[in-house]
This record gives sequence, structure tokens and C-alpha cells, in this order.
Amino acid sequence: MTNGVTILGRVTLMVVVALFLCACGSSGNNLEKLHGKWQMDKKATVELSKEFGKMSKEMKAELIGRLGQHGLEFDVFAKDILFVFDNATHGTLRLPFEVKKDSGDTISISVNREPPTKITFEKDNKIIVDSSRLQHVTGIPEMVFVKVK
Repeated sequence: MTNGVTILGRVTLMVVVALFLCACGSSGNNLEKLHGKWQMDKKATVELSKEFGKMSKEMKAELIGRLGQHGLEFDVFAKDILFVFDNATHGTLRLPFEVKKDSGDTISISVNREPPTKITFEKDNKIIVDSSRLQHVTGIPEMVFVKVK
């Protein structure tokens, strides 16, 4: 009887998780990969930039030094995202998000009912975030983040 209850409990838990992921509007794969803490990769962000990527090594080094240590923390269960804007000077901001589209290696989310933010997975531990919200803070529309373990 105990084994039957344990198995039934596990099956119920898996069904609840599957229903939750469907309710978020995602197939779950990209959403699951997104969960957790991400830190900005300053060098990769500058290299990716159409405007700043063409600068000399010295100018890139200066820009990298000026960029704050921005981060993101996704909580897929609470459906919110914590923005860390160089905590020494700007602090943090926690806002709700909703999955708008999830296909292939790209997921689009709407943060606080604003226009969608596009997130592309280069690897399971590396994403490119295309966001007008981050552009207002940094001046760079696309930022590269790596997952923090």
C-alpha cells in the first residue's frame, strides 16, 4: 500500500508540473532552461553590439570597465524575473513575466505587460537577451548572459 501511495504521489506531482508549464504558455523546455540566475558577460555583450563591436581594443576595454555587473534571476514557478542593475548603484527590480512564444532555441516573454523580450539560447548556459528595458539602463539592446551555478 505504501509503494502504491508513493507512486501515485509522484505521478500526481509530474502531472501538476506539466500542467503548470502548459499554463505558462511554454512547452517547458526553454522555460526550464531559463530558470535560475544569469550574469552578464560584458566582453561578449560588447562584441555582439553592432555599434560598439567595431571599436578599437582600447575603447572596448574602457566600455567593458564602465558596464555594471548586471544580472537576471528567473523564477518560473512564481512567473517573475529579478533584474539586478549593478547592485552598487542601481539596485534590483522584481517584475512578473508571461511567456508569449516558445519555439526552437528562442523564447519571447512579456515583462510587466510590456512589448516582448526575445531570449535566444546559444547554449544551455548562455543566452542573448534582446530587451528595450535593458537598453534603457545600459544603452545596449542585446546583452549576453551566462548561467550562474
